[in-house]
Amino acid sequence: SPQAAVDARWADAEVIYKNFNALWTGKGYIADGNWAYVQGKRMERRRMLSELSDVKIPFGKKLSNILHISTNFLSDLFFGYGESMTKMILTYILTVFFFAWAFTENVSLLEYSQAFGISLKNMVGMDSDILQDVSPLVDMLNVIQTTIGILLTGIFGFILGNKIRNQ
Repeated sequence: SPQAAVDARWADAEVIYKNFNALWTGKGYIADGNWAYVQGKRMERRRMLSELSDVKIPFGKKLSNILHISTNFLSDLFFGYGESMTKMILTYILTVFFFAWAFTENVSLLEYSQAFGISLKNMVGMDSDILQDVSPLVDMLNVIQTTIGILLTGIFGFILGNKIRNQ
C-alpha cells in the first residue's frame, strides 16, 4: 500500500545507506563509506522520530527511542558521528570558551584572559594555583570541565586515528 511505503521510508533509507557503507568500505572507497555511515545514522534518527507518532509502538519503546534520538543528535552535533574533525575541534574550543566565561562569572578576581588560561589547563587536567580556596561551585566546575576535557581528548584521538588509518 502507498501509505505503508511512506511510513517505512526512513527505515528503508537507513538500510540502503548502511548497505552503501558496507559496500563502499569493503571496496576501499573509505570516504564514500564514511559519508554513507553518517547518512545512515541520520536516517536512523529520522526513523526513530517517526516511530514516536506510531500508536502501535509501546510506550516503553518510545521512551527508549527518545534516549537514542537524543544521543544520536548530540553525537551528530558535537562530533559528526566520529567523522568530522571540524565539529570535534569546534566543540573543544567552545567548551574552553564556555568554562572561561563560567569562571569569570563565578570568581570575581579573574579577568577573562586568566579564566581562559585556567580553562585551557582544566581541559588537560592541570591544576591552577589561582583557584585555591574558592566556592564549591567553582570546584565542581573544575571537576566537570576536566572530565569533559579528558573525554573530548579521547574522542579527538579516536577521530584522528580513524582519519590517519583511512588515508
